[in-house]
Amino acid sequence: MNEIPVRENITLKVVVVGNSSVGKTSILYRYTQGGIFHTEIDSTIGIDYRERSLKLQNKTFQLQIWDTAGQERFKTITRSYYRNSDGIIVVYDVSSRDSFIKVREWVESVTESAPENVVMLLIGNKIDLTNKRCVTLEEGQDLAKKLGIKFIETSAKTGVNIEMGFEFLVKTINNQKESKKTKKKKNKKKNNKKIMITSEQEIGNHKNCC
Repeated sequence: MNEIPVRENITLKVVVVGNSSVGKTSILYRYTQGGIFHTEIDSTIGIDYRERSLKLQNKTFQLQIWDTAGQERFKTITRSYYRNSDGIIVVYDVSSRDSFIKVREWVESVTESAPENVVMLLIGNKIDLTNKRCVTLEEGQDLAKKLGIKFIETSAKTGVNIEMGFEFLVKTINNQKESKKTKKKKNKKKNNKKIMITSEQEIGNHKNCC
């Protein structure tokens, strides 16, 4: 009789940042509320919170997603949420050059307060606004490469790449955690081997001296 594999439950903290009106809340509504797009959404005041579970690689990931306000006056509050985060999503609007320019500031702010190994994903949102686009796909890719982070373009309105973006982020976080576990196990085995060798040498020394 084959045993049913036990599904591991993992909680991940994800923080979404970016300028005001780039579509952060719309992205989260689309992702956490069954693909629904809300045409009228008030600007986030301070911090908002959403949840969703995602099943991948025989694991269930409980995503705790924090939606942050993009206004300058809330940046001090926002920074406190970077701590202990597993993933950070930086969003800009492809029809807003200013929001794209500010990406570097957001990434620098994250780097100052977030854990060293936090996974970052850059999202260029609102690609449905083809006639208003002023930031090209290549510009987004180039910036992400320079910053050393992953990149994807999305549309909260049409749902393009929303699921894919979060799935990609979770996979990257999981792979990083698994790699860390493997490295830790190898180091433990290595240390145990050293201890065994040392113990054998000590026994040999005692035999020789008596």
